[in-house]
Amino acid sequence: MRYFLFILLFWVSQSFAQNWDDFENFSKLLHYQNNKSLVVSKDFFMHKNGNTDILSEINALKQGYFKPTSLADKHPRCIFPDRYFWLSKQIKLKNYEVYPKFCKKLTKWSLDNPTKSISILLVGGYFSNPASVFGHNLLKLNSGKDSLFDLTLNFGARIPKNENTISYILKGLFGGYSAVFSSGYFYKKDLVYSKHELRDIWEYKLNLNNNEKTLIKLHIWSIQNKKFDYYFLKENCAYQIASILDIVMDMNLPQYRPWYIPNEIASQLYAQNNRIKRIDYKPSFEKNMFNRFKKLTPQEALLAKKIIKKNSDFLIKTANTRTLDALLEYYKYKAIDTNSIEFLNKKYKIILARLKKPVQKYNNTTSNNPAPHKYPKLSKLELSFDSDNNLYGEFSIFNNSFLGKHNLLNSELITPRIQFVRNNNNIFFHSFDLLKVKKLNKNITNFPEYKFSWESQVGLSRIDNRIKPTAIAGIGGNVYTNDNNEIYIFNSLLLNHSQSEISPQISINLINNYFGKSLFKYGIDIKNGAHFYKYKIQKQINNNISIFFEKNNINSSLGVGFYF
Repeated sequence: MRYFLFILLFWVSQSFAQNWDDFENFSKLLHYQNNKSLVVSKDFFMHKNGNTDILSEINALKQGYFKPTSLADKHPRCIFPDRYFWLSKQIKLKNYEVYPKFCKKLTKWSLDNPTKSISILLVGGYFSNPASVFGHNLLKLNSGKDSLFDLTLNFGARIPKNENTISYILKGLFGGYSAVFSSGYFYKKDLVYSKHELRDIWEYKLNLNNNEKTLIKLHIWSIQNKKFDYYFLKENCAYQIASILDIVMDMNLPQYRPWYIPNEIASQLYAQNNRIKRIDYKPSFEKNMFNRFKKLTPQEALLAKKIIKKNSDFLIKTANTRTLDALLEYYKYKAIDTNSIEFLNKKYKIILARLKKPVQKYNNTTSNNPAPHKYPKLSKLELSFDSDNNLYGEFSIFNNSFLGKHNLLNSELITPRIQFVRNNNNIFFHSFDLLKVKKLNKNITNFPEYKFSWESQVGLSRIDNRIKPTAIAGIGGNVYTNDNNEIYIFNSLLLNHSQSEISPQISINLINNYFGKSLFKYGIDIKNGAHFYKYKIQKQINNNISIFFEKNNINSSLGVGFYF
């Protein structure tokens, strides 16, 4: 009988070789790309050539099924339950169980992590880490109970301690780090991303059938702690989390394009028919704290500032519930960067006073930004005509423009960007930005601290018909803000190879209006006494197209942007 099964399974494996759909589905469990697995760990494969030879891996899979059950947790069915679950859907396997009784560790792990649904998490961008500037992705198994204890899968590089910044960037871009899938309770990730790094989280709860949920869960068991090579731009958290979803749905992963970012998962999920059951927004700890201060009356805000300054027991006793709640959030926020005895004592006094007050209910903090699946794609091509009959062409690989929609809230990151101009049938190089970045920190209503904003830009520009290196560095701050408008004042230093200029500027950002986002900038060149201004309004038509109008003190232009 066993001999007969071997013949049958061999025939099935040959059939797979002729049926590409089955072959491809199995290759996804092995994380194949261009006929080779991305997994580096040799123990992830049952055959010595399994990383390049799928047929050999299938043959090893069928042979492993009949190994003695006395192997217990070392049995292939316990190590690779996802592959046998897949095989059970292709042929009838004698005495097959999803969780064999002799697989004690697998069974316990499954019982410890019940899975009623599965979610993809999109964490907002983080300027302090180049690898996370475009965001981060996680996969969460939802138990249906306390979400803080839901199993959460992460893919991350293993970075040596005290790695210098240059080495970190070069190895991240060109290879040099290994990475693994690891899992833990969601509250640990929430502590890092929401409370320490102050990043928003969007949760996309998926609509999956039982077989799809089971296959993903079993694959998580098999893939944990297996090594991959890591690259910031493509083989990163987004790509590898998407590759797990690709096992049960077509995620259209790019094979030859050299980048893949976290927001793309949201866009691809949204493009699938009925794959998103629900979208939830989890604001960062900072957003919730700001929301508490916004709700204070002017008198309550004044009292909060006095308590922060003096920490008077008498003032604390006069504070109401809302004021104490805002102060408690503030001291938690300060504790992120310092655990000094002074702050701990202040926090302790607020806690004691708060315990004497009744429970206060608050509305959930909402996001001013749309959900990530509504963001345009990252690369952009712009074409525009100006009033002098010049045609401009501009291309950028990563375009998180302030006037666009993206997860870098109140910020701008464009890299690299090149612009050409066509004039009198001649095409000229106009400018090149290696990096353009601006971080705008809003002045929050009633909040007792002020954060500065900054900008930096490095590249090349055509000046007096010569191509010259240029740089801009500036610092400023928000002087007015409401739900629709923001006003910033900057003092910027403009540099090229032969001269430097200091330019005070005022910038008015109109965030929400019927025609789209708009930006007005007015500045003075102190050295030459010249005044300049620029106005630009951009309307996002959909995720692929935007239109814009721009006016400055020289000319005006009208253009269209294409995202891909």
